[in-house]
Amino acid sequence: MDVSSPKNVPLLLSTAASIAIGVIYLLEIRRAKAEKVLTMKAIMLTRFESYCHSS
Repeated sequence: MDVSSPKNVPLLLSTAASIAIGVIYLLEIRRAKAEKVLTMKAIMLTRFESYCHSS
């Protein structure tokens, strides 16, 4: 495959775009999981503090 051929430019661009979209998607999944973990930790800490103050 001759990469410099004008016929291959659309294919290369669509491949690069697909890779970029996939990377963004994976990063978003990772961010959402991290956010969920932080939220759960905050809830647990709040409950623990409430328990300590009520005792």
